[in-house]
Amino acid sequence: MNQKNNPMSILKNTTLLMPVRDEIMNPAGGIKRCLEAHLPYVEQAIVADTGSIDGTRQVLEEIQREYPNLRVIDIPWKGFAKARNRLIREASTEKLLFIDADELITNQEKNTAKAFQELADFVEQEEYEGYDFDFWHVPIPGESPGRVGENNPRLFLNNGVEYAGRVNEFLGEKLGTTKIPPAVYIAHFLPSTDAKLAKAWNWYGTKKYLKQSPSDSAKEHGWKEFNPRRNEFN
Repeated sequence: MNQKNNPMSILKNTTLLMPVRDEIMNPAGGIKRCLEAHLPYVEQAIVADTGSIDGTRQVLEEIQREYPNLRVIDIPWKGFAKARNRLIREASTEKLLFIDADELITNQEKNTAKAFQELADFVEQEEYEGYDFDFWHVPIPGESPGRVGENNPRLFLNNGVEYAGRVNEFLGEKLGTTKIPPAVYIAHFLPSTDAKLAKAWNWYGTKKYLKQSPSDSAKEHGWKEFNPRRNEFN
């Protein structure tokens, strides 16, 4: 069996879900780097491309050939909550795990493989409807992270729940949750402060996110640029 299909640890009966758009590059190093860090440790993954124009869709096809547990679908962009809800309907496993393309599940050693083993052990011992993660919003060198949303729980039972809201979407049903031990967390890699402000004002603030591709704004404002601190993690 290919090593990519025989991971050291696996989050059993769980589907990784990820809506994406124009993620060929981002602060976490891009969609290829993100998926290759997570795909070995889940049974299934479904990525929904919502209209990329930067080559993301073609990269997803390449990764899909290497990782048989990955399925790629295309859906029209109708907002964040609707994209997540479509992914939920596509999944058939007992649990669902949402990760964004600029994030990484890791641990205090900054080791993703060990983090997934710790996560799998905890979930097997503690049965809840949902699991909340700690987050480390990783700024570029010399900057502070500021205030960023976290959108917990990220891991939860596939029992018909749905997301609501257009920005800062949230699960519409209150779940009985527990906290993942802080040794395992989600690292969220950020662009520069100026780029974050540009995104807030020029994309979210004008509601361009409802119809415009991030590629139309990212090159001008820099909020898809690589965060070099991603290189500290494996």
